[in-house]
Amino acid sequence: MRNFIIATLAALPLLVALPAVQAQNQSTIPAGVEQELRELKQEIDALKGQVTAIQQQTLESRPELERQREDLARLIRDTAEERGFDATASKERLEKLQQRYKSGELSPQEKQQVANEFESEREALQSAQQQILKDKDVVAAREQFAADMSAAMAEEDPRAQALIAELKDLTEEFREALMAAMAQQRGGG
Repeated sequence: MRNFIIATLAALPLLVALPAVQAQNQSTIPAGVEQELRELKQEIDALKGQVTAIQQQTLESRPELERQREDLARLIRDTAEERGFDATASKERLEKLQQRYKSGELSPQEKQQVANEFESEREALQSAQQQILKDKDVVAAREQFAADMSAAMAEEDPRAQALIAELKDLTEEFREALMAAMAQQRGGG
C-alpha cells in the first residue's frame, strides 16, 4: 500500500492531464472503448473521492501528519527551484493550451498545433517531475510520509487499504485500456 500511495502522489498530474488527452483523441476512439474509459474514470473518481476523504480526515485528526505533508511539499518545491523548474508556470501553460484548444476559434491545423504543444509541455512537465521525485532526499521524505500516512489511514478507517487496492487496480485497468486505444489509433483502427 505504501508504494501505491507514493505512485499516486507521483501520478496525480497524469490523472489531471488525461481528460485533455482524451478530449483530443475522442473522435477516433471506438465508441465501446470510449464508454469503457468513461465508466472506469467514473469509478476511479468515486474511489478517489472516498480515499481523499479518509486522507483528509486522517490529516485533520493528526496535525503532525499535516506538518509532514507540508514539509514534503516544500522539499519538492525547493528541489524543483534548485533545478530551475517552475511547475506552476508549466501547469498554467497547459491550462491555457487546453482552453485555446476548446475555444472553437481554431482551424483544424491550429488545433493540431495546439494539441502538439500541449503534448510537448505535458511531456516536459512529466519528465521534470520524474527527475525531482528521484532526488534521494525527496524519495526518503515521500517514503516516510507514505508509510506514516498509510498506517494512520488504516487506524482512521479500516476500509482504507481495500479502497486503495481497488483504486490501484482500476487505475491500472484504465491506463491499459487507454494505452490500447491509443495504440489502436496509431495503427489506423
